[in-house]
Amino acid sequence: MTSAFFGEAADYPLNDPFALAFLTQLRHRAEAWVTDIEPSDTGAETMNNPVAAWVFVPGLSGSMTALWVLCRHHPNRPPVLKGSWGDRAYVGDDYGADPVRDLTVSGAPATAEELADLAARWLELHLRMDIYRDEWNSGSSYRRDAYDPVPPARKGLRRLTRSVLERTAGYSTSQHLP
Repeated sequence: MTSAFFGEAADYPLNDPFALAFLTQLRHRAEAWVTDIEPSDTGAETMNNPVAAWVFVPGLSGSMTALWVLCRHHPNRPPVLKGSWGDRAYVGDDYGADPVRDLTVSGAPATAEELADLAARWLELHLRMDIYRDEWNSGSSYRRDAYDPVPPARKGLRRLTRSVLERTAGYSTSQHLP
């Protein structure tokens, strides 16, 4: 178990100053989050470019239970920062599938620290959002948050049977249940 957000600095020594600055600033910003996220809920892959960091979000059901950010830098081009909700097993595979929620910074000259600040704000925004699981009489369920506050209309005989608040104000609701 790690004691620092996004892994210990010594897990994979970073020889790349840009990647090291990004991850150092992201770790620093995560310490100020007002959420139930513990360092053990986070991790980072630092063995290559891009640097990938993730948060496994407690209290969520379904397959979209992780937040990912990837920061890639090039010596002769502006850096790229991407973020998305996704599966715990696949780094960045869901990026581009949800442009409303995805984080994209590309083509803008930015320092590693500026990108880490953006990534930390984006992560905290999503961690503090109310997230519901809407269940339908057809047996299907749908994840809903602030970007789509009204359950989607369903064709046919499907009706919303239950709506469960899974996260609110940065905390899993399961920790507040008896």
